[in-house]
Formats: sequence, structure tokens, C-alpha cells
Amino acid sequence: MNVDLPVRFTAKVALAAGYFVHGDWFRQCVDHRQLREVMELDPRSLDLNKTPEELGLAHLTLTVDKWMDPVAQDPASDALTATRSLCSWLGGSTIVLMPGPGCFGVGVGLLGHYLAMVTVPADTAEAPNDGEYAWGHVLNVKSKKLRRYSLVDVLREWAEQLV
Repeated sequence: MNVDLPVRFTAKVALAAGYFVHGDWFRQCVDHRQLREVMELDPRSLDLNKTPEELGLAHLTLTVDKWMDPVAQDPASDALTATRSLCSWLGGSTIVLMPGPGCFGVGVGLLGHYLAMVTVPADTAEAPNDGEYAWGHVLNVKSKKLRRYSLVDVLREWAEQLV
């Protein structure tokens, strides 16, 4: 895992937005400890020639995607590809919060450009998944206005624009 500024920033945004949107559920069910640990890492102190085990980071199981990383061409990467494109389509600054099977992903876009995504282990059995939380929750700030909606609603709106 290459821990650079975009990854650390995304971990910080994930902590803030996760609690803002989901409150106690986020605190109790998402492994936010890993987000804090990544946010607090100083990349200058990491010897990238060493393994995670040698650096004492083997316990971290979160996954990271950055704008420069290539996306695998398989069905498992469809959500990642959609998140990258969604940040561009929405414009402004975007946070996409997505509970998944045993995980919680947070994607961040700034000024209409995808930045990064972090995914951490989570107990999502009780995650909200209806109304404004259907499939996930999206925060978008554009023209000084915050818009909040479900991932289903934003994908529906996006699809209507494509037709």
C-alpha cells in the first residue's frame, strides 16, 4: 500500500463523513481504527523497500485505490470504475459512502476529479440501505451547496442524462 497524501486525506475524509452520515453505526460497525492509523502515517518515515510485516503494518487490511492506479477489468471493479466516473460527472467535491459485504468504502472526488478510495472491514449487516441510504450515500458540494442523496438516486439521475 502506497500511503501518500491523497490516501491519507481520503482516510481523514472517510472518518469525518462516515460519522457525519452514519453516526453511531459507523463508530460501532466500521473498523475506523485502520483509517486513523493510515491518516497518521508519515510516508517520509516509511521505507518502501520493506514489506508491510517489516514495517509493522501487516495488521492493516484496508484496500486503497488512487486516481493514478490502473483499474482491473473484471466485474469486481465495476463499483470502483463507477465511483471514478461519478466524481467527474457530478463535478464539485464528492464523497461516496458505500457499505458492501463485510466492508465499507469511501470514494472522494475534488473539483470534479476522482482522488482516491479507501475500503475497510465493517459489519454491514445492519447498515442503512433504504431511502437516502439505498446502496450507499453521496455528498456533493457544488456552487457552495451541499446535496445529499442515495447512491441509487444519483445513479438513476446519471443514467437519465446518458439516454
